[in-house]
Amino acid sequence: MGSSNLDISVQTAYAWGFNSCGELGLGDINLRLQPAPIRILNESVHYCAAGACHSLVLSRVNGFFSKTKDPCGDDSVHCVAGKDNLRYCLDTMPNVSNVCIRFTYESVVKCLSCRQTLVTTEPPRFRMVCDLQVCRSCARRCHRNHNLEAAFVRWTPKQDQCGCLQSGGCGAAWSRERAIFDNLVDETASGDKSAEALSMRHFRRLVNMLHPEGITEDDIDSGEISLHSRSGNVTWPAFEKWHRPYFEEVSRAAEADRIRP
Repeated sequence: MGSSNLDISVQTAYAWGFNSCGELGLGDINLRLQPAPIRILNESVHYCAAGACHSLVLSRVNGFFSKTKDPCGDDSVHCVAGKDNLRYCLDTMPNVSNVCIRFTYESVVKCLSCRQTLVTTEPPRFRMVCDLQVCRSCARRCHRNHNLEAAFVRWTPKQDQCGCLQSGGCGAAWSRERAIFDNLVDETASGDKSAEALSMRHFRRLVNMLHPEGITEDDIDSGEISLHSRSGNVTWPAFEKWHRPYFEEVSRAAEADRIRP
């Protein structure tokens, strides 16, 4: 078979064919005689290309999904969604978002610059040092300057695959508080989509959003003093370092006052 490409603009992409290499992007290797929608794509398709054992689609948000298989049987995959979809470690995101992004297959990235120690669960137990496997989000955010190599694996719900998160040093973990912080950064960054710091001018609004039950002036004063910087901005790691322990202490003090006779 030959290969072809097409510059198009459609809302829904369909694929059909032999699919012996999984080249249709439908998550299996089953024959398709009728056009089947590619569910992983939720943006308008701008460009597509297909060959004997591969396919590639480019959406309008600069994301693509492709799969190839060479004659020797080695699989090579690169799967990248838009920037917003790769903001957080995929193992920490809510289940609905996770399934939408990861679909049935995904590319788990080997970080050749980092190592992890695995301990077997079956006796006799032994330790094995191997390359760290991380999700696509952590590859982009936590390991972007490292030597990376993609690996194509089947993904199933509730199956953790990100060694970055398990190592305890993940800087892209999702939480409800971080999502609120990042959304406020996006809203107030004057169109700068690469911004990751919040101006302290919006600090009071952020704390109010995180604590709708109400805050005091002491809470605001504590944060403004702890997070003061020459730039006038605060990043999520710095904010979390103050926010979590401070409000845990406030909660403990409130609980002690409640049970005190």
